[in-house]
Amino acid sequence: MKGMDHRADGSDEAGRGLVVTIRIGPDGRLYFADIPPGLLEVAAAVNPGDETLRARAALASSYRAEEA
Repeated sequence: MKGMDHRADGSDEAGRGLVVTIRIGPDGRLYFADIPPGLLEVAAAVNPGDETLRARAALASSYRAEEA
């Protein structure tokens, strides 16, 4: 999307305004691109077998709990 700059360092307020891409592969697997921390738990819930995604969701949840 033109006009939307996203910085990988997280300085865009946790991905607000970021276009998230979700693709379904021919084998039924889901592929996520540009998932902000707030959506990691959702992505992990629909992809329960993805250990890396679950670890990222847990880390993001832990980080949010520390900030509160």
